[in-house]
Amino acid sequence: MKKTLLNSLAILALIFVINSNTNAQYKKGDKLLNAGIGLRSFFIPISASLELGITDKISVGPLVGFAKWSSYSGNVTYIGARGSYHVNELLNFNNDKVDLYAGAGLFYQKWSYDDLGYLGSLGSGLGFMGFIGGRYYFQNSLGAFAELGGGISAVNAGITLKF
Repeated sequence: MKKTLLNSLAILALIFVINSNTNAQYKKGDKLLNAGIGLRSFFIPISASLELGITDKISVGPLVGFAKWSSYSGNVTYIGARGSYHVNELLNFNNDKVDLYAGAGLFYQKWSYDDLGYLGSLGSGLGFMGFIGGRYYFQNSLGAFAELGGGISAVNAGITLKF
């Protein structure tokens, strides 16, 4: 896990260094669909979120996630909402291919286990997430993202489609 975290940080650092000469990519009205894979202590969650740009700096939207592991024939499902504050302008970081952001969210998690001698649901309830992240756009409507934080995953990375 430590090596994966260091690799993710290295990727984020490369994203920040590449092409810093024009205006920020993110703006009001943008719709972003994110699909990613994460890392959490004993399982690998997959997730998707939709971000709707309500201002030039703030986006909000729903999120869903799922993870399964074989140790206890268990799984967890997440449903919630998140918001992001896009910080390129605040940091005076001008780059049309990079979108830097930080955010928070609230989600409901449903844990289910089959191999505990009964069908059960333990540890289900509300959860909070906080994260920092960045996106690098290869094209105007296709990019990659990486996030660090707590909640569904400690590290999350994947693709972003902008429409």
